[in-house]
Amino acid sequence: MKAGWKYVLAGLPLALGIGLHLCCSGGGTSRISPPPPQAHYVSLAWKASTSSVIGYNIYRASLSTGPFTKLNAQPQSAVKYTDNDVQAGNTYYYAITAVNSNSVESNYSNEASATVPSP
Repeated sequence: MKAGWKYVLAGLPLALGIGLHLCCSGGGTSRISPPPPQAHYVSLAWKASTSSVIGYNIYRASLSTGPFTKLNAQPQSAVKYTDNDVQAGNTYYYAITAVNSNSVESNYSNEASATVPSP
């Protein structure tokens, strides 16, 4: 897994990590098995808003100009998100919004990009 990077999104730092998760299990046999498929993901993290918010919405686009698609169904209270629906070799652009108790969203944060490595 590559080390995380820090970005500033609308005044809030966003740590963005591109990950490659390999999971293997061993047994007591001498058979050689092919390696499991590689699972790619992008991990996002940001500093909590200093305003009163109920959560955050996470958006992704395949072009820096958008359009951005919301990835979560409801605002999430956590200040991190893992996008498991990414493909090797593709670049993704992310933006975060804060949501208040009246369900009003802030403007998009500055965007951060991640290029998922090819296997």
